Amino acid sequence: MSLFLYAAEDGSGARALWTSDGTIAGTVRLLPGQQGNSWLSPHNLVALRTGIAFTATDANGQTSFWISSAALGGSVELVSGSAAIDPNSVAPLGSGFLFTANDPGGKQALWFSNGSQAGTAMLLDGAPGSGGLAPQGFFTFAGRVLFAGNDASGMQGLWITDGASGGTAEVLAGAQGSYSLSPSNEATLGAHVLFEGRDSSGGTGVWITDGTSAGTHDLLGGMVGGHALAPSALAVNAGRALFSGADASGMRGLWVTDGTAAGTAEIVTGVQASASLDPKGITAFDTRWAFTARDSSGSPGVWVSDGTAAGSIEILAGRNGAYSSAPYGLTAFGKCLLFAATDADGNVGLWATDGSVAGTQEIAAGTQGIASLMPSGIVEAGSAVYFTGNDISGGRGLWVTDGS
Repeated sequence: MSLFLYAAEDGSGARALWTSDGTIAGTVRLLPGQQGNSWLSPHNLVALRTGIAFTATDANGQTSFWISSAALGGSVELVSGSAAIDPNSVAPLGSGFLFTANDPGGKQALWFSNGSQAGTAMLLDGAPGSGGLAPQGFFTFAGRVLFAGNDASGMQGLWITDGASGGTAEVLAGAQGSYSLSPSNEATLGAHVLFEGRDSSGGTGVWITDGTSAGTHDLLGGMVGGHALAPSALAVNAGRALFSGADASGMRGLWVTDGTAAGTAEIVTGVQASASLDPKGITAFDTRWAFTARDSSGSPGVWVSDGTAAGSIEILAGRNGAYSSAPYGLTAFGKCLLFAATDADGNVGLWATDGSVAGTQEIAAGTQGIASLMPSGIVEAGSAVYFTGNDISGGRGLWVTDGS
C-alpha cells in the first residue's frame, strides 16, 4: 500500500497536514491547521528513509522544522521556530537531510539533521559571501548533494557536500568573468550531472560535472548565433537529455545532448511558421520524452520525441476545434502520460496518451456539471495518479485515476 502526505484545509479553514492511501477511509488529518493563534501551513515536504520532513508554523507563530514518522508516533517539532532560524530548502542525504536556515547572525547557512533534535546542527555558516552563503537548489548525486551558494566574491558558485563539514567545498567558482555562474536545474546523466549556468559571455549555457573541479565544464556556450541560449526544462532519459533553448534564429527549439559537446545539437528548429516552438515541461516517459510546444497555429500542443529529428512529432494539436488545447501538468505513469488540456467543449479535462496520435484521449471529461474539471497537482503514487479538480458541485476535491 502506498501512502502520501499533502497540505490541505481542514474544518478550521487553515492548511493542515493530511495523509491518504487513495481511499476515503484512508484519508485522514495528521496535524490540525490551527496551531494556537497561528496556521500550520505545512510546506517543503521531503520524503526521508525514516519519515517525512517539512516546514510549518508552530504555536508561537514562528516557522519551524517538523518530522512525521511511525517511529516517533506521529509528527513532532524538530527545531523550534522560537530560535527564528526560518528553515527552508530541504533535501534528503543518507539517513538524514540538509536544509537551509539562519545562522546566529541571521544569514542563510547550511544545516544537517539525522532526524533527531540532538542530531540537528549547522554544517556551514552563512559567512562565505557578503550576503551569506544562502544555499539553494539542493540536488542529490552519488551519495552527496550539489547546491548553489555564494562564495567570498559574493557570486553564486557550485558547491558539494557529503553531510560533513570536511566534505563540503566549492566545485566551481561563482565568478565567471564579470558574471555569476548561478547554477540551476540539475539533472543526472550517467555518472555526471548536467546543469544550467552563466559563462563569461553573460549568457546561460549547459554545463556538466562529475562533482570535481577538474570534471566540470560547459557543453554549450551561453550564446548561439548572437542569441542567448537560455536552456530550460532539462530532462534525462535513456542516456541522453532533451532541453529547450534558443537557436541562431532567436527562437526556442528542442535540443539533445549525450553529455559531450559533439553530441549536443538542435533536433527541432525553433521556427514554426511565424511562431517559436518554445518546448516546455519536457517529461521523460517510457523510452521517450513528452513536452508542450507551439505548432504552426501558434498554439501549444503535446509532442513526443525519441531524441531524433525524425522521431519528434506532435500528438495533440495546438487547436482543439475553436479552442487552444493549452496542455499542462505532464506526468509520467508507467508507459503512458497523463496531462490536462482543453477539450472541444472548451473545458479542461484529464487526458492520457501512449505516445501516439491514436492513443491520445480524454479520460475524465472537462465538463463537470456547470464547472470545468480543471485538474491540477497531478502526481503519481504507486499504482495510481492523484489530482485535484472541480466536481459537479463546483468545489475542488481530491481525485484518483488508474490511467483509464
